[in-house]
Amino acid sequence: MPLSSTCQNCAKSKVRCVRSSEESDICSRCARLNKQCVYRETGRRFKGFKKDRQIEALESRINELMTHSKLTPANQTTRGNATHSLNGEETDETRLDVIAQGLVNMETAQSLIDLYKSDMRLHFPFVVISSQVTASDLRQQKPFLFLAVLASAAYSNMPLQRLLGKEIRKVIASRMVLHGEVSFELLQGMLVFLAWSHYHSRPHRYTQFLQLAIGLMIELRLDRPPQTKTWKTALRFNTEYALDDEKYVRPSWGLDEQRAVVGCYYLSST
Repeated sequence: MPLSSTCQNCAKSKVRCVRSSEESDICSRCARLNKQCVYRETGRRFKGFKKDRQIEALESRINELMTHSKLTPANQTTRGNATHSLNGEETDETRLDVIAQGLVNMETAQSLIDLYKSDMRLHFPFVVISSQVTASDLRQQKPFLFLAVLASAAYSNMPLQRLLGKEIRKVIASRMVLHGEVSFELLQGMLVFLAWSHYHSRPHRYTQFLQLAIGLMIELRLDRPPQTKTWKTALRFNTEYALDDEKYVRPSWGLDEQRAVVGCYYLSST
């Protein structure tokens, strides 16, 4: 078995061990200090046991995952960002629909929507609901905005508002944080929830929700003018293009999108 390249005295002192020649049995330091120079035998370190334990742990984990996948019910399907279960378990969509849960009936929901249209919209005109839109229409078309309006307008019923606010936080965590959904409806609902958060009994994490709303606005690219292929082509190939030419009008966001951008600016600057 080969000897080590460093004697025990130099190794203990943590200094460089230099032999005067390859045939010499004593290093220059031990010769100078008149010490016994001893070289110990070397051997490869065996690491097989550690690798074997790692392989066994990985195999055990794989078997556990395979067993778990076989026991998972096969009657769950995913559509969009909500998970639907056929065995009656609570899902994101049923959690979102407070009418189906029985927290609010349609008559109460309609009165809260009317209250928002008549009184509350004047104080925060950045999310406008048309007078022709009923509670049933808003529930089907924009369910999260529907939930946010109900929670904001229910300030006279604190227990109900507390329950609706809890549902809003669940939906935000599921659709935005967990599934990473980006939609204009979420932005409108977030703005309404933030604008009337002082009505809630525990208006915690206002800054966190505001940053989520600003992130939605940026992800939707509402912080920059929209660009269409037609407008780019006309601008590139028409040498007589003029900004005041009615034939080539720059594309712009709709009124709802413009209100949402101003609403984000208003909330972040107050």
